[in-house]
Amino acid sequence: MTETPVEKPFKIFLAALASTFCFSIMYIFVKYAGKTHSPVEIMFFRNFFSLIPTAAIMFYTGQWALFRPKNPVGLFLRSLSGTIAMYF
Repeated sequence: MTETPVEKPFKIFLAALASTFCFSIMYIFVKYAGKTHSPVEIMFFRNFFSLIPTAAIMFYTGQWALFRPKNPVGLFLRSLSGTIAMYF
């Protein structure tokens, strides 16, 4: 099996480390907010605040096509199953 060459492995390492740190911080805030807020509120604000940097990155890179799903029915079913799973 051949490996794909990586141009900047240190940059990739730092991005993975930053991602792990951000997910850890988010986990702490979700646990803290879970004491006083409903799961629906936590889910909404978690997704809303993650949309802000995502949109900024997409604007910076010009990849707006990522907002158009290739399979809208599948995306709808996934969101519906996630919503239903929250209540059971």
